[in-house]
Amino acid sequence: MFTIKHVKTDGCEEIHAGYLPSFVSKDSLEGRERGNAVVHFNDEKGSEQTLRWGKVYIVNDIGKTVASYDLGDSLLGNQMDSTNSPNLAYQNPPLSRVRNQVS
Repeated sequence: MFTIKHVKTDGCEEIHAGYLPSFVSKDSLEGRERGNAVVHFNDEKGSEQTLRWGKVYIVNDIGKTVASYDLGDSLLGNQMDSTNSPNLAYQNPPLSRVRNQVS
């Protein structure tokens, strides 16, 4: 399990426990289709979560930061995440083909 710290563009922070974090570059096919880079991870219930903007830090079980990503600012000028986006599944379908790039 990893700890995922998400610092939103408005300065607010969220801490998530998650498995299989993966980064999708804005230069990849999926990133170009979405218009930005994202970080995916599975939460403790096994549901895929997606972080779209802000800064993301991935911390392992001994407290070492193993990856960090700057996803940039919100493209829509507001914070949308898995808790307040009614169209989350439509905007970002699950990515079963993406493998964990952090070990």
